[in-house]
Formats: sequence, structure tokens, C-alpha cells
Amino acid sequence: MRLYGEGGIIALFPSSRFSGETFILGGYGLFGFEFFFDSKNNYFIEIGGIGTGAVAEKVSGQPIYSNGILINVGYRYQF
Repeated sequence: MRLYGEGGIIALFPSSRFSGETFILGGYGLFGFEFFFDSKNNYFIEIGGIGTGAVAEKVSGQPIYSNGILINVGYRYQF
């Protein structure tokens, strides 16, 4: 088993239909667990969050978007 962390930057180019912004910068962070069965096969789960501060100001109620929780699960085969 292995524990890891990841973080990064997110760039959004929103549609002019719902936002007056042409570019929005945000970030994300997560931590994950890998469960190895041999040297090339593993299952993983990642949990984290994303935040951009993006608001759809042209939509009624001005909802926020591209913010929330991330959950990824899967199988990884390494060549």
C-alpha cells in the first residue's frame, strides 16, 4: 500500500453564455491510496477538493461552478 498527495492549478475558459469572464484560475488538492497486488497492477482511491471561485453571473441566481469534492477510484496497470 502507498499513500500520496497531489496538488495543482486549474484553468477555466467559461462560455460567454453564462459568464463574462474569459479566464478563471483555480486549484485542487487530493490524497490517494494505492493497493498493490504485484509490481505492475494496483487499485487506487483518491479524495480531495477543487476550488475556482467561478460564478455564472449571467444565469439566474448566479450559481457557483467548478468547486467541490473529488473522488476517483480505479485500476492502474503500469507498463
